[in-house]
Amino acid sequence: MKSVFIMANVNKPKVIKITTKLIKWFKRRKIKVYLDKNIAGLLNKKGVSGKNLNVNVYIALGGDGTFLNLVRTVYPTFVPILGINLGSLGFLTEVRVENIDEVLENLFKGNYNTEERMVLEGTINNKKIVALNEIVVSSTKGRLIKLGMQILNYDYETTYNADGLIISTPTGSTAYSLSAGGPIVNPKVEGIIITPICPHTLTNRPVVVSHDSNIKIFIKSKGEKAKIIADGKQKGCFLKGDNFIIIKKSDYPVRLVIPFKNSYYKILKEKLHWG
Repeated sequence: MKSVFIMANVNKPKVIKITTKLIKWFKRRKIKVYLDKNIAGLLNKKGVSGKNLNVNVYIALGGDGTFLNLVRTVYPTFVPILGINLGSLGFLTEVRVENIDEVLENLFKGNYNTEERMVLEGTINNKKIVALNEIVVSSTKGRLIKLGMQILNYDYETTYNADGLIISTPTGSTAYSLSAGGPIVNPKVEGIIITPICPHTLTNRPVVVSHDSNIKIFIKSKGEKAKIIADGKQKGCFLKGDNFIIIKKSDYPVRLVIPFKNSYYKILKEKLHWG
C-alpha cells in the first residue's frame, strides 16, 4: 500500500482527533495521505478533490452520508472504499472507532475482502446521475403526484398516485426505501426495488424487478413538476410532457472494503436491534 485518501465529516465530534490519528498511523508506515479540502482546512493542511487520485484505498470517516458523498466525488472508480463510523446507524460505514487499529493493520497487510455493489444510473436531458442507494422522483410541491412508469425492455406499464417513487439498489434497501415500507434485499441479489411513497391506492406495493430493467418514469398529473433526488442530493426537475427519466443499473459498480467476516444478516441484526 502506497497511498490513501480520507474524506471526513467535519461536523462529527472528535473528527479532528481521529483524523490526526489516522494520518500518524499511515505516515509511520510511509503511506502517503491525501485529505479532502474540508478536513484539510481544519488541520491547516493542503486538501485535494479526491477525483482521479492514484490511491490504494478511499476512506470515509463519518456516517453513511459521508460515504455516499465520497462515492459521488470519486465515481466511477475501481478503488475500494472503507467506511469508518462516527455516526449512529452506519450500514455503509461498518467499522467502529474502537476497531480502527485492527482494521488498519489488516488493511496494511492486505488482509481484507472487497464486495461490489450495484449503482443506479439515471438519464434526463442527456445528463447522467448516479446513486449507490436510491433515486427518488417526487412532486416539487410536496403533494400527491401521478407518475407513469414503464419497464421498457419488459413491455410493462403502470401508474402510481403517490407522494413519489423510490428506485433503489439492494444496498439502498435499508435506507429511504425501508422507511417507506420497502423490502430488505441482500446486496448480493441482482435486483432493483421500486417503492411508492405513501401511495393513494393500497394495492400499489413495493416490487423488486430484474437488474437489467430499463425504468422510465414520467409525469401524468396536469401542471405538475417533479424533482429528482439521488442519494439525498437534488439533481434536477422536469415537467409533464417536457421530459422523463430513464433509470437502470450502471455498468460501473462500487467496491466496498469488507474488513470483517460478519454475515449481512448479522449486521442487520446489530443495526436494526433485532432480538
